[in-house]
Amino acid sequence: MKRILPILIVLFSTQSFSIPVDWHGKLGVNSILHKSSSYLDISANTASQTNAGSQEIKLATNNNDELSVQTYLFTLSPDILVNDAVSIHTEFTSGYSRGGNLGSNTTGSQKSGWSNALYSYNFQGGFINQLNLEIFTDSATYLIGRYKDHFGLGAVVNDGSKNWDHFAYTRDGFMLKVQLGNFHINPFWSRLVSGKENADSSKIKEFGSTLIYDNMDKDITVGVLFSKKQASAGNKILSTTATGTSVFMDQTDTTLIDIFLKKQIGNLEIAVEAPFFSGEIGTITSTATKYDANAIIAQTNYKFGDSWKVGLDFGKVSGDAGSKTKFSAMYLNPNFQIANILFKYNRDSLANVSGSESLYSSYVNNVTYFKLKAELSNDEWRWYFNAIYAQAVEAASKTQTSAFNHSRNLYFTPTVDQDKNLGIEFDVNFNYQYNEELSFQGSFGYLSTGDYFAYNNTSTPNATKNAYAITVGTIVSF
Repeated sequence: MKRILPILIVLFSTQSFSIPVDWHGKLGVNSILHKSSSYLDISANTASQTNAGSQEIKLATNNNDELSVQTYLFTLSPDILVNDAVSIHTEFTSGYSRGGNLGSNTTGSQKSGWSNALYSYNFQGGFINQLNLEIFTDSATYLIGRYKDHFGLGAVVNDGSKNWDHFAYTRDGFMLKVQLGNFHINPFWSRLVSGKENADSSKIKEFGSTLIYDNMDKDITVGVLFSKKQASAGNKILSTTATGTSVFMDQTDTTLIDIFLKKQIGNLEIAVEAPFFSGEIGTITSTATKYDANAIIAQTNYKFGDSWKVGLDFGKVSGDAGSKTKFSAMYLNPNFQIANILFKYNRDSLANVSGSESLYSSYVNNVTYFKLKAELSNDEWRWYFNAIYAQAVEAASKTQTSAFNHSRNLYFTPTVDQDKNLGIEFDVNFNYQYNEELSFQGSFGYLSTGDYFAYNNTSTPNATKNAYAITVGTIVSF
């Protein structure tokens, strides 16, 4: 693929004299300084890092708890306009998470053994995020091939269209787009993994539809996404290590119903998304496991004059109570983040940036949060001020025979109680738009760490330590 990409670029360049090509893409570089990335006082680290219930992460041999790393993000998305009825849409990138770390040839990977937790998402680990035909007819528009999709606030289905989004929800198949007045109907079918119809089958498919009512005159949008995802019996692709041993998930049949509402009332904007998962998620333990996970996300913004916006966000993302017959943990799309520190980065990668897992392979999960926010803007500058309070939905209790470690995707037997307090975080972000294509960003986050992260499943918990993170970067988007 590394050889194919330059050839494709040259081909598109040579053909662009006769076929119109609309070039899009982005290239961003940033620098991250993260102090107390383990959220713990190193001098008080006493728990075994192999303890399945512990929130402690394994640091480098020198116990360095400060991360300093530079990362990049790259996409190239030429749209080829064949004629009035046909277009070709593409997106080429530099691997998993659309980038990597400067000073390294690796681009990172998804968390190994997390298929049960990340079953909801379709991420391509290669170099082609999108390659499809868009065919326009009088009655409908057809997308055929590999295409990106987005729904609602992007809590589950997120196309990664924002500047620093590192992932894209993709499907390999087709989508039909039909508009009837204010109604948009988009049925789809996709083959996520192909395989043979035998005992070693690895076929996975997704099908469903969105129905959206969008009335611009009344400033209201209401939508619902219905999706079925099925893996055939004998599946040898999806595996999980949630019990500490790697097992194949075998046959799955899950349903996603995602509801979205956005309404503008004068200067007030309200948006709500509520995804619900149900069905069978395969063999996580020794028996077939039910899937019952959900979330509700609410965002409000009120505009004062031309410069100020204030708002309050709320979210509740379900956690797993430790039942091995039902999996209830919801992991949101990694593009959907709520803070500069909490859930922002893969903590294992923070401790070991030379490892295989991507720094950005991190997902909002098992949390109830409130976010008070304000935005100050003018023609070129935007400043964002946020205060976030977060508490776990599920925490371990010594009365349970089994609990679930959401940070490690592991079941364990609890011997002591775990605190639910994740902490309070204060963030300040800025964006300077130098021109239409080039912008500079910076962020600061300070986390007053909650005792949830002190848990090590022993009678002597770790001592937590407050953390801060600073990032600066620049991105060209065209």
